Amino acid sequence: MDSRVTSAVTIFALFVTAVFFGLPRPAMACSCAPGIPVELLESSDLAFIGSVVDQQPDFAGTSTESLIAVDEVVKGDVSASIIVSAETETECGLGLAATEQIAITAVQVSGEILPKVCTSMEPDQLLAAADELGLEVVTPPSEEEIATALPESASNYAAAIPLSIALSLVFLGAVALGTRQSSMSSK
Repeated sequence: MDSRVTSAVTIFALFVTAVFFGLPRPAMACSCAPGIPVELLESSDLAFIGSVVDQQPDFAGTSTESLIAVDEVVKGDVSASIIVSAETETECGLGLAATEQIAITAVQVSGEILPKVCTSMEPDQLLAAADELGLEVVTPPSEEEIATALPESASNYAAAIPLSIALSLVFLGAVALGTRQSSMSSK
């Protein structure tokens, strides 16, 4: 009887976990509002000019991670190279294309590892917006080595963390229940 109860609880816990992770996640609204360069610069956390060095899709395939070699920093703490996430062909944006030089505004979204790209524009537009707002344009520290390739997707690991925690909790619950059942039957 003990093994049937333990098996039933384990199967139930696995079913609940599968249903929980199988349900569609709530849709996330765009983290950036469209606007003119001055408005985008004011509402962003980061703004810089650089070139796309490498790109790869994220774990879910809904966005693209881009490695940018930074030439000039307009706003925020940006090093010589930065990895950003851009949504892939949605109403929020069309992502980044490999170009010679591009200006990017981005925001840090709570709970996200990589900054999300708000928009890309011509470098002249961002520099004009920075001038209008009185922002100083600086170059990133030159002693830093510029990355030339992306590491394996950072979001791949981020997506696996909740799943591994949930599976660990199910396993520990099943072990605890089995231990409790065997101690109750030995009394």
